[in-house]
Amino acid sequence: MNQIENIHSIKKPVSTPIATLTLGLFTALVLTTVLNGYVDLKSIFNKLSAVENYNVSLSANLANANTVTVDKWHPGIYAKIEDWQLQNPKQMEMVYQELADTPQLRGIKVIAKWGRYETYSTTTNTSTYDFSQIDAILAKLATLDNKHLILAVPWREFKSSLGASEVLPNDLRGGQLWSEDPDWIHTDYDYMWAYKMSNKPGQYAYNLKLWDPVVKSRLDAFLAALAQHVDGNPNFNHITATESSIGNPVIPFVTGEGTELQEDGQIEVLRMMKRHFVDSYVIPDFNYSRQHVADSIPILVAEGMGLGTSDSNYGTGLNTTSTPPGILTYFPTLSGQIILAPEIQSGNYISSSYDSGSVADYPSYESLYKRVRDDLKANYVVMQRNFPFWLGNATTTSVLSFLQTYPDIVNDPTEAGGLDHLKPAMLNTEVPPPLPMPDLSFNASPTEVLSGESAVLTWSATNSTACEATGVWSGTKSLEG
Repeated sequence: MNQIENIHSIKKPVSTPIATLTLGLFTALVLTTVLNGYVDLKSIFNKLSAVENYNVSLSANLANANTVTVDKWHPGIYAKIEDWQLQNPKQMEMVYQELADTPQLRGIKVIAKWGRYETYSTTTNTSTYDFSQIDAILAKLATLDNKHLILAVPWREFKSSLGASEVLPNDLRGGQLWSEDPDWIHTDYDYMWAYKMSNKPGQYAYNLKLWDPVVKSRLDAFLAALAQHVDGNPNFNHITATESSIGNPVIPFVTGEGTELQEDGQIEVLRMMKRHFVDSYVIPDFNYSRQHVADSIPILVAEGMGLGTSDSNYGTGLNTTSTPPGILTYFPTLSGQIILAPEIQSGNYISSSYDSGSVADYPSYESLYKRVRDDLKANYVVMQRNFPFWLGNATTTSVLSFLQTYPDIVNDPTEAGGLDHLKPAMLNTEVPPPLPMPDLSFNASPTEVLSGESAVLTWSATNSTACEATGVWSGTKSLEG
């Protein structure tokens, strides 16, 4: 297929999963409540029928072609804003001024931590979302010339003073031994909804338990709300997640947990993004494991997602040609097929390999730029706004100054900063959009029982092709019963 530039209507691929309906916590919730005595079953069904609550994981079939009318194709160089900068108004004013002064910067990337934007009420069993911070960024970018926003929703929190809490909404922050860690020492334990990786002092991290139906259904609802809020905004460019490496659990995985389930959960989250962000690109960051990368690349290509990575250095694990190969070996082979978006992280400013035991050789900014442009065939590049490198000091030259003066970047008439500005094949293919989400309802007769009494439970589902129950009540079920 020919590559096409400057097409206003984007015809974007979306994933095509078989519609499924999973019922997990229903039985446990009913049994637990009944054993505690008198129960109003109507209140249980109100909880179970809400997708954003705790029990339902849903996906839909797809049908009919759709043409998106918002052109989101803005390749080029973006600045990655560190979290402390995002929370500092003075720093953000500096960022906006840098964007205004630097036509070569197409926009910024920020980390959108789920727990900062959702508040769940245990009284009403509903979530509210406050995206005012994101609104303010988009409003400011709209006043500048052709500047755009990339959002990364992390499925892990690394080195946060608040542990796992910032990647989880307020009601999911509790867990085993929570009260025994009042000083946030981060001893060896997991939260109920996130597990700890890394035992090194000051280097702890937590991953969302992406195998858990509660986490997945709530995260799906959050992404739906976020997409409804920003997807149609012309200054919003694409959504991503943090790197795919899941690390090693401090507490060993048990039955029902595990590396494979976590990695499968990552793919599920990316498909959620693809389903909800119909006007914007989905460009996930991958690095490890190499087998997970090898399994995921065909999915990204087939389902119209791009490929990013958090490092673009010459480290052995990222560049090995053994089987399975390193993530960076895929980039040149996928040029022209999907959107390619490597990052230049702070460690890349220090070392050209950044492996364990690597030396600090401080590669030139020109070599870093040519690495992503020539070797990795990038369409988008995100460069971390890290000090002292970004602005420079007495011993370090400035990344920003380099971007403002390097001829190959400054003199590119396409505004892509010398990167590959041709739209890849994934943006020129008609594919069907998703059908409405499956709808699930429960009923009981009678609606009120005492401990030891029984009730007849019925359910029905629409926009679904299968029903699978888990837990005490398990197996394949009919769509109604």
